[in-house]
Amino acid sequence: MSGESGGLLRSRIKRLFSYLGFVFLACGFGGFFLVARMFREDADRLPSDLDQAQKLGLPSSIEELRRKDGQVPDSQNGALLFAKAMKEFEKLPPNLNQHLWVRRDSPAAEQQEAAQALARFQPTMRILEKAAKYPFIRFSADPPFIQTPNASAPQTFNFEYAFGQMSLFIGNQCRMDLRLGNYPDALRNTETLLLLTERLAGSSTSIGWWSIVGGFRTAMGGLWRIMLARPNDSAVLDQLDRLIHSVELPDLYRMMAVDFAMGRDAISRIKSLEELGLDRNIPRPMSKTLDELYQTPGVKQAFEAKYVHWYVRLFQSLPGNHEDWPGIHDAIKMVNKEIARDPSADMAVTRALGVGNPINPLVMGMMQVEHHILIEAIAALQKHIKTGAYPLALPIEGPVSIDPFWGKPLHFQLTRGGFTIWSKGRNFGNDNPFGMKNGSTFRFRERREPVRMGNAY
Repeated sequence: MSGESGGLLRSRIKRLFSYLGFVFLACGFGGFFLVARMFREDADRLPSDLDQAQKLGLPSSIEELRRKDGQVPDSQNGALLFAKAMKEFEKLPPNLNQHLWVRRDSPAAEQQEAAQALARFQPTMRILEKAAKYPFIRFSADPPFIQTPNASAPQTFNFEYAFGQMSLFIGNQCRMDLRLGNYPDALRNTETLLLLTERLAGSSTSIGWWSIVGGFRTAMGGLWRIMLARPNDSAVLDQLDRLIHSVELPDLYRMMAVDFAMGRDAISRIKSLEELGLDRNIPRPMSKTLDELYQTPGVKQAFEAKYVHWYVRLFQSLPGNHEDWPGIHDAIKMVNKEIARDPSADMAVTRALGVGNPINPLVMGMMQVEHHILIEAIAALQKHIKTGAYPLALPIEGPVSIDPFWGKPLHFQLTRGGFTIWSKGRNFGNDNPFGMKNGSTFRFRERREPVRMGNAY
């Protein structure tokens, strides 16, 4: 009897597991069908989304970007020289730039190592000087990718990444020249860096944007140091004034538009979500299912549709003024919050590629603040040379006297033997880069060691 009941129990257990297996299988097929249907619905929306993107001025492809840029003759294209400079730069030891961070009071051995590092950079420097004189830096083909240690952007264009490293050497070359009193070379190197930064911005994405920021800020620091070293030299101030007025900030909207085209190209080339880590926000069992789905017709168009949809949403939210840094920050942050609230599986590509970093416009605005302050400081020193007295108020009226974060005038105050110019700053919470909530300050005092210009940490 017990044997019969045991056999009956085992039979029931087998039937139960068979039933559960059937249920799980049915659920699996049902889930697969629902996800596939969801992707198909997204894919159907793609043509209208692309039409909206084109109306907003977003490039439909990398080929369209190339057509807009046009063919640049070799005689005007600095990219050829820049590629040559990269080959020279790659000959340097990987850890060579660690010797550049020396101070005036550093041991003689460290000073000597820094000098040797800069000496080895000179062949690259000479090529970059030539490249800066070319009107364009445009690559005829997409630059190859390289791996970088940045987890949030594991790949970046090699010319953008290399430029960030090169800018460190040019900036330290300038500082070394200033220590030696070699002002003409310091000014020449700073001008080279400034021109290269502007040239590079025309061919850049926001992935390599930090390299441009590094180059721009290093150039601004070089101009500031030269000004402090020669505050009574009218010829030097006139040259600095010409350079600083020629500076144009990179167009962040254009960079995001290039990102959009590059992202669409990446979607078309992806073989597997799991392979590229684009499914990191999806549970593992579902990610494997998505990898299988991703190989089926129409699914790439579904991921692309979601990606295009959110870029359209972003560009519809951006302010018309490309230099409304708080407004740009708020728009990007709002869209990113909306993306975070969409947990659907077809958001994997959009979450991985991103649609903008809210910190970028804040750093750009900070750069503009320092640019405005530097213009005002040069004008104040020029007036002192001409009249023997500093101005009682900011010497230039108009947009340059305005703090771009607040839309209010910069602050100016005469001090004993000099003057101070500063911005109020603004607190953007956790997005504040470089202590920006404290504002930027430039203080000049005759016959004293001046404090640095820049953000007050």
